Amino acid sequence: MILEELYKIVIDHAEACGCISDLSDNKCNTIIRKNLNKDSFEKHQAYFGFIRPNEEHSGPYHDFSLVFFVHENEPDYCIVSLGVGSDGFLKDTELASLPGLRRKIVELLPTNDEGAFLKNSFLDIDSSIPDDSVQYIKDTCDDLDVVFNTYSKVIPAYQIVNFNTDEGIVRIKAWIAQYAKIRSWYKRNKKSFRQQSRFEDTIEKSLDENAVLNISEEEPEEIKIKNLLQERKYIILQGAPGVGKTHVALKLAHEDQYKVHFTQFHAETTYADFIYGITPNLSSEGKVLYKPTYGEFYLAVKDAIENPKQKVLLIIDEINRANLANVLGEVFYLFEFNRNETNDVAEKNKITLSLGEDLKITDLPSNLYVIGTMNTADRSLAVVDFALRRRFAWYTIKPHVITDEEMKPGNKFYSKEFKEFKDRFDLYANDEELDLQPGQGYFIARSQEEMNRRIEYELMPLMKEYLSEGKLYNAKDSFSNMFYRLIKKNMYQ
Repeated sequence: MILEELYKIVIDHAEACGCISDLSDNKCNTIIRKNLNKDSFEKHQAYFGFIRPNEEHSGPYHDFSLVFFVHENEPDYCIVSLGVGSDGFLKDTELASLPGLRRKIVELLPTNDEGAFLKNSFLDIDSSIPDDSVQYIKDTCDDLDVVFNTYSKVIPAYQIVNFNTDEGIVRIKAWIAQYAKIRSWYKRNKKSFRQQSRFEDTIEKSLDENAVLNISEEEPEEIKIKNLLQERKYIILQGAPGVGKTHVALKLAHEDQYKVHFTQFHAETTYADFIYGITPNLSSEGKVLYKPTYGEFYLAVKDAIENPKQKVLLIIDEINRANLANVLGEVFYLFEFNRNETNDVAEKNKITLSLGEDLKITDLPSNLYVIGTMNTADRSLAVVDFALRRRFAWYTIKPHVITDEEMKPGNKFYSKEFKEFKDRFDLYANDEELDLQPGQGYFIARSQEEMNRRIEYELMPLMKEYLSEGKLYNAKDSFSNMFYRLIKKNMYQ
């Protein structure tokens, strides 16, 4: 394919995504720059791409652009990139600061692709691309590295693409679609509503086709958790409310035929509640007697010792709600998944712990497994200390779509409402705030009316609380508009 053919494919797909570049049309929503003459190739300055409307056709410009770097001596490769004009930011400063912009570009890239790079901050237009990345460009598509180096400081993200392959064309179209989405071409193209829908459909189809290329051969989430539990024995499932942490733990226990012991921690949980204690009790004669009380940990350990061929699972729900140092006491020392692999010296110096009067152990039974669940959105909880983190493996369950096959009869998963929330968290939330996204459990209802009530009486108060604490503050207007559009209720009176 020659470069003019690549240029035509790019322009045709941009128009299919809603691009209007004709300056004589007052509905123009972008400017196309094309620098493919002989002189530009000789000076290693050949490129073409899209910039904001109201910018000049040549010379310095502002804000984000979608740029394709090419060279006449390179018959296969181009570099597609998100660039920033040499005049810096004018209107895109806020956009560049949003975590979601970087996530949108990450979605385009295959995992572990050495031919792609993203800066940590898209506001950074002062630092150059790392030398190893530049060297990879030179090794992969010589002659393009000189072109690229000319502009590398103002390129927050790029990908090397072989445009002579079907996969390469899919990736190029996905970059165009994502830029069209960022710039809202289809909304700013004043065609009929039906035509705007076609633009939007083209954009989503392009992104979906690219996403298929990026699907890895990773194991399903439940298999990952099963394998992690088998390997590490003591794990924490963490995530936002509604993602199904406890449900996953109980389902895993049922499928793998564990004998289950279940407890839920709270602020008043003590060592005596969880492990072992002595409780005063009045006899029928009025005398004070003391009887032992056995916590769920004691019972699980004893169960595992007495039934060595039976896998025993202790589930500790909301594990971070209690004062763990007080609740676990010296038992904390036993939570080392590889304690049985210590050397002879360590073996001789093992400490025997008493769990009550009749149970003494030096190690937890090999057939005992522990799953703790932790709500990452609970702001009232203390930070878990590093000593505990070292003793458990941590797995984050993220909000996800539920298929019809997974639903119980009579229930429905409201994917539209789920996506409305997800899109805003993806765009506005920093890494920490992503843990606040309401899980899929919030979006299961028997009717639209029930879903609307859930939005009004559960999700809207939750979001108001987040916002009042300064979380997702830039998304305040977006959430407010969303609630009014979904349920015709104002978030603020």
